Amino acid sequence: MDLALEGERLCKAGDCRTGVQFFESAIQVGTDDLKTLSAIYSQLGNAYFYLQEYGKALEYHKHDLNLARYLFITIDLK
Repeated sequence: MDLALEGERLCKAGDCRTGVQFFESAIQVGTDDLKTLSAIYSQLGNAYFYLQEYGKALEYHKHDLNLARYLFITIDLK
């Protein structure tokens, strides 16, 4: 989680390139919290969009969307 928070801080400071590295490291480390993973995917999508890497932005926003759908089906409908 600390890696993702640092990625967010860096992106807010305008250093999205380095922020992306921290987000990707956070994914590598992994988490059992699917809502946190969804937030990381969303932040990665936003960072890549800011960097005008639209293909990568779309890829991570799709990951976020798919995970959000999964969470809705498995958690919210119980």
